[in-house]
Amino acid sequence: MVVRRGLVSDAAELAVFAARTFAEAFYRQAGFDEIGLTHYVVGSDRQVDRVFMAALPPVHPGATASSR
Repeated sequence: MVVRRGLVSDAAELAVFAARTFAEAFYRQAGFDEIGLTHYVVGSDRQVDRVFMAALPPVHPGATASSR
């Protein structure tokens, strides 16, 4: 579970440049699943990122970031 400014999540999400196949393989091996694509523009060049998500382990009540 991630807590930031009062927001809670039980998953981590990241995006990686679609041309970085070694990074995609690393994240898949780390337990991330591809959930979609996102696009953005750099100058006149349209870029594509693959979006990955992984479940996070549960956090015990009262745990702090330093006790993980």
